[in-house]
Parts: sequence; structure tokens; C-alpha cells
Amino acid sequence: MEYNGRRYQPRVEVLDVQQRTGKVLVNNLITGSFPGSPLQLRYTFRLNEQGKISRLDISL
Repeated sequence: MEYNGRRYQPRVEVLDVQQRTGKVLVNNLITGSFPGSPLQLRYTFRLNEQGKISRLDISL
């Protein structure tokens, strides 16, 4: 993992955060020296009753 971090030099920029009932949506721009850069990803955090992460989905 450390090798890939040095090799591809990924950077994450948070573009937008939306809170909805039971989940948080985070739009990110990932840049670096990897094939396909830049890449926009959406992280969807689903929260349990205590507000802790119960599931994480990552999509294009």
C-alpha cells in the first residue's frame, strides 16, 4: 500500500457533502499519476441508529 501511495501520488479533494436521513454522500475528485486520473468518486456512508458507519459504497 505504501509503495502504491508513493508510485501514484493520490490526492483527494472533497467537492460536495450531502447529509440525508441515514446516510452521508461525499463527492470526491481523485487525482494523481495513475491511469485514468482524474477520477470522480462518490462515497455513500450508511449510518446505523447510533450514527456510526454500517456500510460504505463507492461508485463512479
